[in-house]
Amino acid sequence: MRTTRLIPLIIVPLLLSCAAAKPDVPLTEVPAGPLVRALDERRQSLQSLKAVAAVQITRRGRKRSFDSVGILLKGSDRFKIEAYGPLGQPIAGIMGRGSEIALQLPLESGYHPAKGGLDKVLGTDIEPAELTALLSGNMPALPPGVDMRAACGSGACVLELRQDALVRRLEAAVSPAGTDPRPLSSELKRGQILVYRATFEWADSRSAVPRKVVIENPDRKANLTVEYEEVDVNAPVGDGEFGIPAEGGRSGE
Repeated sequence: MRTTRLIPLIIVPLLLSCAAAKPDVPLTEVPAGPLVRALDERRQSLQSLKAVAAVQITRRGRKRSFDSVGILLKGSDRFKIEAYGPLGQPIAGIMGRGSEIALQLPLESGYHPAKGGLDKVLGTDIEPAELTALLSGNMPALPPGVDMRAACGSGACVLELRQDALVRRLEAAVSPAGTDPRPLSSELKRGQILVYRATFEWADSRSAVPRKVVIENPDRKANLTVEYEEVDVNAPVGDGEFGIPAEGGRSGE
């Protein structure tokens, strides 16, 4: 099977301009390490996710909406998004494991390996580990050698990271003590090219995952919107849920 190229999961600092925050929230540069560690601890605390959601996918101006969608996440790089018909039967789906992607297209049975990665489905060149983190409202694990800068103000922090040509900017809400960060937005660029921009809406500060996740690439007219309706955090999820068949085969056959 051809695997997609793993993109490093982080980024470049365009350092913390005042425009990154609301005008009434001045930012002061702070050490980035504590914020990065807190975000990493938040990601690691969510080992798995079972959820029911409404999903809308827009690609090249064409929209498809699914009212009943099951979402499974496990670890840092396994996800499954499966739409169901009126009788509860799977009608379409996509799953990722490591760098592998598989699809179940409408009117087909079982999953088959997908060439071209998530770009073919979502219209943006995003890796499975990156999407897994975004679906749970988290920052992906960072590779070694990332240059980090952070700035914080009243209730908000901005984190910018750089590695080679990759640049990530993440804005997070923090508690009055400056802890418990919850990502509000995340943007990844490769050089001057936008890979994606994501926003997160949270029901409250105690929520384990966002109420709503939007991942978009405006230049390519691509958008994935996920609105969670039921969420079960850290419930058992078996590895068999992410069985990607060998090339030329299908799961479920």
